[in-house]
Amino acid sequence: MDKLTEQQFLGCVAEHQMIVLLDNGVYRHIRFKAPSTNNQYFDLVTWPNYLSFSGDMGSYVFSRVNDMFNFFTGNGINPGYWSEKLEASDRSNGYNGFSAEKFGELITRECEDQLHDLLARREIDQDEAQDVRDELEDALADVEFEHEANALIDSFNINKVRFSDFGEYDCNEYTYHYLWACYAIQWGVAKYFAEISEPDTKVSDPC
Repeated sequence: MDKLTEQQFLGCVAEHQMIVLLDNGVYRHIRFKAPSTNNQYFDLVTWPNYLSFSGDMGSYVFSRVNDMFNFFTGNGINPGYWSEKLEASDRSNGYNGFSAEKFGELITRECEDQLHDLLARREIDQDEAQDVRDELEDALADVEFEHEANALIDSFNINKVRFSDFGEYDCNEYTYHYLWACYAIQWGVAKYFAEISEPDTKVSDPC
């Protein structure tokens, strides 16, 4: 799963301009897009207790406080906490999903832990341990999707190394589109407050 950095996002919106379609208290419809193209455009729509992100990069709806623009002020995105406030998530990309990279990192770590114990008990030697590493590396090269990861977990059994308990690990990460939306919301809100009005600093986010 591709990861997204803030710098990469900023490159995507370098030419975006803000278009105010509605601005009436907490009722807003603000569009951000580059001139002459809809590529990666997005809309921020708010009404009491809700904010909707929609456009070329998916759709997400959040709910937390009366004016959701105030909720998304601050330094840096908080995808974990914000995901707890999701009321609706993009049906195609969602907010999190299987990561082959994370799966590879976690199962390799689990493999090394097992090899360490087996070597310590002298149940295998270094050559056998290296055989396990090589077999796992080859198997991981074929893993792109979750069902392929599950097949590896179920079938791997080499020199006493197996992964029958690996299902306890979380191999999901936030999706590229969800992270893009998080960056876009905070960037768009900051742009709105810089050009239109100031945030209500008296509004707090109750726990």
